[in-house]
Amino acid sequence: MTQNTYTIEQIEQKKRELGRKIEKKKDEISDTYASLVEEEEFGSRSERLFSNATRLFTIADSMWMGYKLYRKFSPYLTKRKKRARK
Repeated sequence: MTQNTYTIEQIEQKKRELGRKIEKKKDEISDTYASLVEEEEFGSRSERLFSNATRLFTIADSMWMGYKLYRKFSPYLTKRKKRARK
């Protein structure tokens, strides 16, 4: 087992370095978040219509997939008594 000794200057330098990395990551996260939640700007009515149609299709497709998954796995999720076969 080796024991490392650090000076106060080394610790402070490492602390400043980590602080810079944290600030850089904070900026990246805030930029990513801003790009995800910013309002879309449309140039024309047809672009807005197409965007809404795409969004509607995505929602309908997700609901349909959820329904199919529910139908497939619902027998495994419910507790039913099994009847004896005659």
